[in-house]
Amino acid sequence: MGIALPGPGRCSQKDGIRVLWQGPARWLVLAGAESGTEERLRAIVGRDAAVIDQSGALVSLHLEGSRVRAALSKILPIDLHPRVFARDDTRSTAAGHIGIQIVCVEDTPCYLLLIPRSTAPDFARWLIASSAEFGVGVE
Repeated sequence: MGIALPGPGRCSQKDGIRVLWQGPARWLVLAGAESGTEERLRAIVGRDAAVIDQSGALVSLHLEGSRVRAALSKILPIDLHPRVFARDDTRSTAAGHIGIQIVCVEDTPCYLLLIPRSTAPDFARWLIASSAEFGVGVE
């Protein structure tokens, strides 16, 4: 597919497909359903790896703005400063009891958060409430 598998704490992307490192020998591939990515991956890995459709498991939130780093820093126990968390960096972390994966999409700052579908409403309410001072709202 022409995308290098990223190392620890990194992601890579090409042609609308993003690959996130999740642990030793584990990656999460994000692509649109219409891309045919799942079938191509199955053909590439054969019996050497498992390809599992997770499209119904996660909710993605795209967050950006001049105060998004400050807002997320209130609820995430990781350093989001661009010196240590820059474009194409990714981390698995927790916001309270909710496990999330965060990706730095752009240094502007712009982040992609992946949250288990079952806990996404709780996370969204918590994020909005804790970020009200920054003018966070829902579009």
